[in-house]
Amino acid sequence: MERIGPIRLSRRLATVLGLAILGYGLLFVSIVSKGVFFNMVTQLDNALYGQFLASRIRLSAGDPLKPCDVVIAGIDDRSLKTLGAYNPEVYRMYHVAALRYLLSGNPRAVVYDILFADPHPDPAVDRALGEAMRKGRVFASHFAASEDYAGAIFDKGAYPNLAPVAGRCVREGGFFPMVGPVYSALSGFGIANAYADTDGVLRKLPAVFNVYGKVFPTVAIEVYRSLNGVPREAVRYTGGELHVGSRAIPVDADMRTRIPLIEDEYRIRQVSFSDLVRQRVPAEYFRDKVVFVAATATGLGDNKLVPVYGYIPGVKIHANLFLALEKNRMVDEFTQRTYYILLALASLFYTFIFYNKRPGDGFFTRIAKKAGRRVVPLWLEKGFNLRFRRFQAALDRFAPYYSWLRKSYVLRFSVILFQRTRSRVQTLLFQLLVLYVALFLSFQYGDFFVKPTALMIQVLLAYIIAGEFKDVETALAREAAP
Repeated sequence: MERIGPIRLSRRLATVLGLAILGYGLLFVSIVSKGVFFNMVTQLDNALYGQFLASRIRLSAGDPLKPCDVVIAGIDDRSLKTLGAYNPEVYRMYHVAALRYLLSGNPRAVVYDILFADPHPDPAVDRALGEAMRKGRVFASHFAASEDYAGAIFDKGAYPNLAPVAGRCVREGGFFPMVGPVYSALSGFGIANAYADTDGVLRKLPAVFNVYGKVFPTVAIEVYRSLNGVPREAVRYTGGELHVGSRAIPVDADMRTRIPLIEDEYRIRQVSFSDLVRQRVPAEYFRDKVVFVAATATGLGDNKLVPVYGYIPGVKIHANLFLALEKNRMVDEFTQRTYYILLALASLFYTFIFYNKRPGDGFFTRIAKKAGRRVVPLWLEKGFNLRFRRFQAALDRFAPYYSWLRKSYVLRFSVILFQRTRSRVQTLLFQLLVLYVALFLSFQYGDFFVKPTALMIQVLLAYIIAGEFKDVETALAREAAP
């Protein structure tokens, strides 16, 4: 093994550090400039997130679904056929009957993903719905608007300790109104607004919103907070996470959290709203369950485009988020500052590997060879060599028929080009493959998504910069030699 003196070692480490800073600087400036490169990296990360999610679903395809206490009572196509076309006034009366029947089964909570904005022509209907709501724990989603139509009546639903981060939240101008008897009877309400990425796919949901300077939660977080007895004043934000009791909800710079689609692991059962109205599902079935009531019919327009699953009813997004909070299955990721530190460490690590790589024998290649000598049985190695010699002997029999190919300039050029290219990039491809697998495993078993694109570009930059520097350094050394 080559012995390196302390002076030569320090020079080598200084060179590696300088090249690593160069590679990291190029990537850092490209990202923070938020130009075309930033958009390209973001789109690639989104695509890889979809691939990670699809791979996780395929790997768990044979596993039995776990039961859960979340149920969706959907105003589906069958409800529209049975109860008639959707009319808010008519269905408000159906809600009274359905809710009374639901609460007779003692559910843990009932969550309406339905806007109760306009009063019913018959005030008795709204009073009856409010009276029914008071008999259980009933929540409703509400919708923020660009202008305020409701005044300050919703202020009691704000989270006071989150006021310092209001400037980072998705900003809304106010609320739509809500029917008085309904609002006064609710155990709580949350916002149901959702905004897709620039490609039209919904991957993140605002955890909290800034509505005229006050911070309000999305509906799933409010339901979880209330059911677990966490005071609004106790909800706080620290270290890139929104803390609600024992749950830490990871959020990005805009206070959005990734939508944890975990229906491949937990069975969220669905019943038709018409079966509630006609009492065709035993009320006992809903005992201790959290029931989301919402429109799920195709023609009612509340469908969202999400990765892998395509278009799904909006209520499924809120149900998945609530279930993930209950099961502690939120998808986490690095904060922006931590991710830049990770990129810097990756640049230093891979620059060191590629700079110290000997031709045709990289760092990981030596490890693989040593492991292979210990793991692969001797009889297998001999058997492979025997088969390879037999293959060569078979080719030699037909040598006269293809000897003209050996004289072909195009063939010889192609073979040499392939061999040299393979020897140059095989280490890089191996590094990228190992990195990709490691990132996927962290997502598969840790619900932790590390955006891969910038990391892989950092590996590529380290490979190019270190390789070109060594080539130039070698050429200069040859020129200086006597």
